Amino acid sequence: MRTNNRLEYFNSAKDLLAVKPNVADRIVAEFEAASKDKVDPATNVRQLAKKYKLQLGDLTYIAIPILRIPDVKDPNARLPPSQHPNIAARLLLACSAAKEYLATLQILSAVYLSTMDGFPTAKDIVRLFSTAEIDECKRMLETLAEEGNTDAMTLQGQFLERAGQQQQAQALYEKALEKCDTKFNPMIPHPMAEPRMPPWTALGLMMQSKNTPQARAKAKAAFEKGAVKADDPLAYYHLASFENGRNTNWLKYMNKAAASGHLEAQYNLANFYMDVGMDKTALSKDRKITRAITWMTQWRQGSADNLAREWFKVAADSGHKPSMLELAELYGIEGDEEKSKDYLRRMAESPPAKKTEKWPQLAELARKRLAGVKIAFPRPV
Repeated sequence: MRTNNRLEYFNSAKDLLAVKPNVADRIVAEFEAASKDKVDPATNVRQLAKKYKLQLGDLTYIAIPILRIPDVKDPNARLPPSQHPNIAARLLLACSAAKEYLATLQILSAVYLSTMDGFPTAKDIVRLFSTAEIDECKRMLETLAEEGNTDAMTLQGQFLERAGQQQQAQALYEKALEKCDTKFNPMIPHPMAEPRMPPWTALGLMMQSKNTPQARAKAKAAFEKGAVKADDPLAYYHLASFENGRNTNWLKYMNKAAASGHLEAQYNLANFYMDVGMDKTALSKDRKITRAITWMTQWRQGSADNLAREWFKVAADSGHKPSMLELAELYGIEGDEEKSKDYLRRMAESPPAKKTEKWPQLAELARKRLAGVKIAFPRPV
């Protein structure tokens, strides 16, 4: 996609911009023109924000979608690579230099995630910046954290934790958790931004890994704040792990996480209802759950099995291969070989470009079964 088609891209992504597409296009053009005239980058974006009566964050929210503008794929076009990622990088660096925290977080979240599997866009973004530019962003992150920005504190803590500085990281997480705003805002971070970890998850996971009673108590308290105050589905999922078996709270937390799209929660709920269908009396000592299960199974025969299948389907439709395996086995038992093979074929598919296969053993199992090799794969306990 060339520069003269940038406006077309902005029109397609207009719901993700803080300004009208034509204004966003003009801002980018003026930013590039001033850059060629050697205007200081931070001054450049401040002047543009003032001219168009915008916040600096609005310019960051122009830069982030530009990172995703696709390049020309026609091998006969003989055109140079798109310059849009480089434009986006320059705009992000300018906003970061002007102390716009969302730009700093976008760049450094990509840096943090680029060494992990499953974040191909982070690796692409990091290639746009020099080591000196990343170091400058890290200094800005430290400044933002010192000034009390809780997102900056959390990310700074993650870098410290990775470097083995556990105490300093924990202190930042605890301070961020105490001060953070738990009110949900669907546009922070930007929907196309690199994912960021909230302080309750960062602190909760760190404390959980220590596996002492005191640390586990801190972990539970952190996840409780994320769940109750922020209504975070991942916090509900982690909170369920602190329950003693499948009790009322476990079911409530897992339902919350599953309903919000957490794949492992959906899978766990499906297995719960599968177990209910096999033996409702052996599941829980919690009387509330027992009464609810008894009512459900008496009201409609097979209702637990149907719920299990529905949750497996929801997870499978989002690419969860363990759920696909369960469905392949269920349909195989019922004699519906075509549906069983359909799920095996989906399991055997390779991941999209730049994505790592999350379940290589299941993918290989599916290929062998499709080839006629009979291999049993036990369900998780």
